[in-house]
Amino acid sequence: HFDAWVYGASDPNSGTAMLLTLADALGKLAKQGYRPKRTIKIAHWDAEEHGIIASSEWVEQLREELNEKAIAYFNADGACSGLNFGGASSPTLKSLMLDATKDVQYGDSNQSVYEHWISRSRTPEKGPDIGNLGGGSDHLAFYAHAGIPSLSAGMGGPTLYHSAYDSYHWYKTFADPEFISGPTVARLFGLMAMRLANADVLPLDVKRYGQDLKMHLGNVVKEVRKYKADYELDGLIELASEIEMLGTDLDKRLSKKLSAKNPDAASLAAINKQMIALERFFLDEEGMAYGKWYQSLYASSDPYSGYASWMLPGFLYEASLQSTENLDKLEMRYRKAMENLAAAIEGLLKQ
Repeated sequence: HFDAWVYGASDPNSGTAMLLTLADALGKLAKQGYRPKRTIKIAHWDAEEHGIIASSEWVEQLREELNEKAIAYFNADGACSGLNFGGASSPTLKSLMLDATKDVQYGDSNQSVYEHWISRSRTPEKGPDIGNLGGGSDHLAFYAHAGIPSLSAGMGGPTLYHSAYDSYHWYKTFADPEFISGPTVARLFGLMAMRLANADVLPLDVKRYGQDLKMHLGNVVKEVRKYKADYELDGLIELASEIEMLGTDLDKRLSKKLSAKNPDAASLAAINKQMIALERFFLDEEGMAYGKWYQSLYASSDPYSGYASWMLPGFLYEASLQSTENLDKLEMRYRKAMENLAAAIEGLLKQ
């Protein structure tokens, strides 16, 4: 194995052919001598609808090695079942996905995937509607249990998900008559994987942690104020702003380092190792009140349906119960995680 891993994966559905296409393309590149600097693993999971069993068992079995080496996980659940692209991810992968969609052509059109995506945005002046990843599919163990930045993307439409009518005739007639989605998503996943695999410094958007944390903390305050009118999290919001500023400074520092004539390879390797660990600072062994297995303080599926994205789930669970009993303790746990993240980014700035 190389020093780190990048993952691509799929549920056994319309994403299967896409994954095979991607694997074939990567294999041909390797035979031509274009081997990635880091390992790209392609996985195909069973028993997703029965409790996300296979991927969860695999992550639990390889937890120690994943913690050391895993950079990111891409999930492709129903990823090729229509003509409209969409995606959700953890904070550090949002820019990677947005940039890749600008460089991938939408089918045989003159548009990029990004242009087609933004044309359907509710607020096109702010960019495409990119989601915040939570639960509901095979990324859950990677993200909510092991703290590995994750992404779920694909092309959908008038899907009859897991229906008896989900047939080749339906797909060819209604979903994707020209079979655009498979090659398009394969190109996108391949481009993102290769960029992570070959970059001298991992293209993870660290400042996005602060930006998104401010948004999610604001949502927590809104939810808790429905039953506790004077609730505030000003201290954590201020800390999130500090994380955003540190991330911005890190961007500048890394750009300067990479622009040097002969950047020090050992220094870059140390930076990448530390960047891999950033998402893990949200892991908390105490886990969530609704299940210790859910160890990420940042993201989870909701415990009621298993599908909704819960950002800062410790707070949202407390709010769902309209309880104030654990708010102070939760604030301490989140502060500790965010302070550790800020300290780690400060350490990267000194590299």
